[in-house]
Amino acid sequence: MQLKILYHGNCFDGCASAAIVSRFLAEREGSHVSELRYEPLHHGTGDPFARDAFDGDLNACVDFRFSPNPRLHWWFDHHASAFPTPGDRAAFEADGSGQKFWDPAAPSCAGFAARTLAARFDWRAPDLAELISWADVIDAARFDSPSTAVRLESPALQIMTVLEATQDPAVPTRVIEAMQRRPLGEIAAEPWVAGPFAPLRARHRAAVEAVRRLARQEDGVVRLDLSETDITSPNKFIAYDLPWDDVEQRYGGHFQAVLNDLHETDDLRVLDMNGHRVFNLLRLDQLGEPIVYDRTGEPEKVYMD
Repeated sequence: MQLKILYHGNCFDGCASAAIVSRFLAEREGSHVSELRYEPLHHGTGDPFARDAFDGDLNACVDFRFSPNPRLHWWFDHHASAFPTPGDRAAFEADGSGQKFWDPAAPSCAGFAARTLAARFDWRAPDLAELISWADVIDAARFDSPSTAVRLESPALQIMTVLEATQDPAVPTRVIEAMQRRPLGEIAAEPWVAGPFAPLRARHRAAVEAVRRLARQEDGVVRLDLSETDITSPNKFIAYDLPWDDVEQRYGGHFQAVLNDLHETDDLRVLDMNGHRVFNLLRLDQLGEPIVYDRTGEPEKVYMD
């Protein structure tokens, strides 16, 4: 039997979910599994599932939108955007397999999958507690401090950085396979992670210094112009001025914790790493005028996840 796992590509939670669900299915099916394949999925225009996406004997999809394809046997997701059409939602609700699960309140798909497998199938993997904990933290931006997110000192965040940047299709598969059994510290120390991470960390540190140097506060709004720097990653974005009072009120204690962490000298802290959270806490009519930056000048549709 060929087991195929489709997962959200270039994503820590996607890889962690793939590791958890593939280990569960491999243990569940035992010697019946003769081959295990992983295929990353990415959001874009049209149907993100290729015609042969579900060509395994047993197919699972994790941390990605639903497909009504009858050859999708297992599905786990936590995104509010899991059902692009009413027909997709209806197909999910009519499914009687007991093998497709969705919880938009879950902080991560990996954590949701692990908790669901424990509750529904009595399957547990205590050795994956570290992986699940970090998936919850990273995907929901629940860092214990802004500096944790920015400094990238944790092995989990180093793996995350490599996964988000890599264009080598072999790296995510190696990470997923390692995540099934090995501590994150061991994985981060592997040369195929530590090697690509080193230049990424150097560029990240340079970007942080550029932000610290160039950020200016004007009327309660922090403005940043990177157009004269060599930072190429944020080549297209739309920024919005956010009202200070509304942000303080909606973020509550988290806002105060970030504010209290600032030093008296020029300093910078990250309030939120998750765009979903901003839009959940603030209405669109509370955002200021959009500030559009497009280094290439080419129009582009943006699909948020």
